Amino acid sequence: MKIGETVSIRSLLDARLIVLLCAAAMAIVLLPPHISFLLIAGLSGVFLAWVFPRIAFYAWVALAPLIGWTAVFGVGSIPIIGPIVNGSIEIGVAELLAGLLFGTLLVKQFWLWIVNAPREKFLFPLLGAFLLIFFAHALSLFSPAHPDALLVIKYSFRPVLWAYFSCVFLPANVIRSKKQLLVVLAILTIVGAVFSLDGMRSLWYGSDDQTVLARAHPMSFFGVFPIGDNHNVLAEFLSFAAPVALALAALVQTRLAKQGAFFAAGLACLVAILTFARSAWISLGTEVLFLCATLWRPWIKQHIRAVLAIVLLFLPLAAYMLMFMNQSGVQSSTDSRAMLIGIAYQLFEGSPLFGVGAGTFVDRVASVWIFNYEFGAPLDSHGLFQKVLAETGLIGIAALLVFFFLFGRRLVQMKRVISERREQAVFFYLVAGTIGAFVYQVFNTTYWTSHLWLPVGLVLTCGLLFSRRVPQMVKRNTNQVVTAVLK
Repeated sequence: MKIGETVSIRSLLDARLIVLLCAAAMAIVLLPPHISFLLIAGLSGVFLAWVFPRIAFYAWVALAPLIGWTAVFGVGSIPIIGPIVNGSIEIGVAELLAGLLFGTLLVKQFWLWIVNAPREKFLFPLLGAFLLIFFAHALSLFSPAHPDALLVIKYSFRPVLWAYFSCVFLPANVIRSKKQLLVVLAILTIVGAVFSLDGMRSLWYGSDDQTVLARAHPMSFFGVFPIGDNHNVLAEFLSFAAPVALALAALVQTRLAKQGAFFAAGLACLVAILTFARSAWISLGTEVLFLCATLWRPWIKQHIRAVLAIVLLFLPLAAYMLMFMNQSGVQSSTDSRAMLIGIAYQLFEGSPLFGVGAGTFVDRVASVWIFNYEFGAPLDSHGLFQKVLAETGLIGIAALLVFFFLFGRRLVQMKRVISERREQAVFFYLVAGTIGAFVYQVFNTTYWTSHLWLPVGLVLTCGLLFSRRVPQMVKRNTNQVVTAVLK
């Protein structure tokens, strides 16, 4: 059975269901009720993800950008786990689904090993480079600042290491064809269009802004802010959704689909600009400059007048942005970020090699009374580099720079072997989106989420797919596997 293959209803009554029922029966008899419930729920989720893997993966892709949609589970009564997590676990809904998919892949491989059947070959793109980042966070446990050991270990595994396995490993091992990539791009484009319209809706409703133009921001759905409640999280996702839509336009063949994708890309750009988030303008500007220097270069040479006309039309909005930046609220945001940079540097000076401990920056800021007095509740560092520098020191910065070097080299290698014109366009658009995602995190706080690492996973998967380096799926007869188990 293939990783991305769905099975018929008839195959539900195979050995997998028998094992699930046996495990559920044992859990009910031997374990406490709350533990047996969690175990049965997890096994049921793994079973469904195994039977309908493609549907589960596409559902995860749709939910991945919704980092504001979380669930809280009370686990205080569970031995060992309860004390470690202080009685409750807050986890994103998309994370839950990613965990089920990841667990399903592992269980499936173990199952096929037991029945001595051919197994899939897992892909681990840039795992070694990412493990350097993980170990740098783990080594901060030895910081002379004496961080909470449990917090450092938890943070190193989740969100840091989990960001790789959920956003890089899963796409690389599920997307095995151009058609599947097209579906993923279409899903992200649709999600981007939905939140673009949500941002447009906020310009007319739910804004107390007294300026000439209101600032686009996310609005709630039945009391929940799925993507987050801040204009920055909306802008950073739309900054990636725009090049994704352009990649979709390059991949589809029908005229109507191309027009729809171009419209979605333009709408995402417009709403990201109308958030008046400075990070969004810088991120989009970086993406445009990259595309102008690469993919769009021949077109620009032939249509220089049209480009100049677009720049002139954009000037009034740029002038308004300059006026907007002089408002007191925006200036206060600038001051708070400047103070956070200063705090990060001071923490680094206190422990330059190991940093002050992974995941401890917010707690350190909470002890700086002047920041709390001036700006309220403590914030994260508003910058990937100062975050890594403060928490993991020179070891972390070195690991991050090595990752950037190896990542860039891998993209260059992939680009050289992609020959088909449409595939090159898709690859360049996803590279642009990834560059924009990293640029945004120079100023924002969602470092270890899908908003940064899903672009990395998609562009690596795209490069592997188009450079024909994705291994062929192992073909096998499901009935033969079941027969081998039941012998």
